[in-house]
Amino acid sequence: MKPLDGLENIYIFNSKRKLVYVQDYQLQNTQIHTPEALSDFLSLINSLAHSLGEEKISSVEIGNSVIYTLQDLVKNILFVVKGEKSANRKKMIDCLIAIMNEFIEFFDGNFTKPLKEKEKLMKNFIKSLEKICGESENVLYFLEELRIIL
Repeated sequence: MKPLDGLENIYIFNSKRKLVYVQDYQLQNTQIHTPEALSDFLSLINSLAHSLGEEKISSVEIGNSVIYTLQDLVKNILFVVKGEKSANRKKMIDCLIAIMNEFIEFFDGNFTKPLKEKEKLMKNFIKSLEKICGESENVLYFLEELRIIL
C-alpha cells in the first residue's frame, strides 16, 4: 500500500522516552534530528506549555514539517507522527490515533512477555500499520525498551 500523503516518520517512545519504534517514509535519509533529540525537544516544549498554564502540545510546526503527538494516559507511551506541512492535518491525526490504538491492542498486557513473543507481536503490528499508513522498508524497533517502566 502506498504511504499516506505527506507522512514522513512514525515514532513510539516508552514512558521513560526511550525509543521503541521508528518508521521512516522518506525516500531520502534527510532527517535532521535523532529520535532521542526529538523526544527531548517534545519534553521541553510540553514543560514550557505546562509552565505557561497550557495543556500538553498536540502539534508543533518546525520548518516544512509538523510533528503530531499523542500520549497514552495509562502507560504513558508517546506516539509521534512527523509529516510535511502541506499534509492533510485530519488524516495525520487520524493516522496517529490509529497507530496508538493498534499498538495498545497488540501490546497491552504483553509488555512482560519473552522477547520471542514480543518479536512476533511486533511483526504483526508492522503488518497492521501498513494497512493504516502504508508500507515502508525503513523500520527499526527496540524490544528491550518495550516494557512497563514505573
